[in-house]
Amino acid sequence: MHGRTIATALAGSPDSANLSALPGVTPLTYLDTLSRQGSNQLKDLALEIVESKVVSVDATYTFHYNLNTPSVKMPDCNGVIVNYPVRYDLYITITDDANNQRLPGKKAYERVFRNYTAGTDPTANSTVQNIDVTDSLALTSGSYLITKRLVVNSDALAYYRDNIYMAKSLCKTLDDFINDQRALQSTTECLPSCQACFVSIGSWDNFRANYMSIGQIQDTAASRGAAWTAYEAAIDACNALCDSTAQTTNVIKPLQVRL
Repeated sequence: MHGRTIATALAGSPDSANLSALPGVTPLTYLDTLSRQGSNQLKDLALEIVESKVVSVDATYTFHYNLNTPSVKMPDCNGVIVNYPVRYDLYITITDDANNQRLPGKKAYERVFRNYTAGTDPTANSTVQNIDVTDSLALTSGSYLITKRLVVNSDALAYYRDNIYMAKSLCKTLDDFINDQRALQSTTECLPSCQACFVSIGSWDNFRANYMSIGQIQDTAASRGAAWTAYEAAIDACNALCDSTAQTTNVIKPLQVRL
C-alpha cells in the first residue's frame, strides 16, 4: 500500500468526514437564468415557472428578479388613449426534497414582492414602479424546487374595470338610450295600416310572380292553384285587419267626443 489519494468526486464538497477535498479546487461564480423565453406558463392572470435545481456546494446563493412594468393602452369612446399601468404581485417560493429541513428555519422560503405600495387599497397609488429585487439565501447541498408566480392584482383589475374603463368607455347615458328608443318607436308602426296591407299584397299577377320567385317554383297550373290559395289568405288577413281597425276607430271616436 502506498497511500495514494483516490478521487471520489469531481464536484462539490466532501459529504463525509472520511473524505478529503481535492486539492486545487477554486470556487467559481455561476449565473443561471430561471425565467427565460418559453419557460413561463400562463394560468388565468398569472405567469408561473417551476424549476428544479441541484445545489452541490454549501454557500449563499443570490436571486435577482427584474420586471419593467408594462402598461395597457386602450382608447375610450372618444378615441382618447387611456393608460392602465399593471399592478403585479410577485410570489417566490423555494422548497427542498427533505421536507424543507435544509432551508433556514426548516420551512419553505416564501417572499412576496409588489410594484406598488402594499396596503388596503393597491389602487390608491397614482404610479407604479418596476420590480427589481435581490435576495440571498444560504443553501446546503441538495435538490431544490423554485417557483415564481407573477400575478395581476385582482383588486386593481376590478378597480380599473368598474371605475376607470367603464366610466371612460360609456359615452351615452341611460337617458340617451331611452330617447333613442322613443325616436325609433315614434316612426315605427305597431301594425300596418289597412291601405298599406293591400299595397304590400299587390295585384294577383304581382303576387303570383313574387310567390314563384321567393319559393323558386316553376309557374305551372298546379303551382298557380297553391299561389291563389295563398293570395286569398293574404287578402282575408288584410280584410280582418281593416275590419278591426274600423271597429277600433268607431270606439275611439265616441270617446274623443265625450272628452
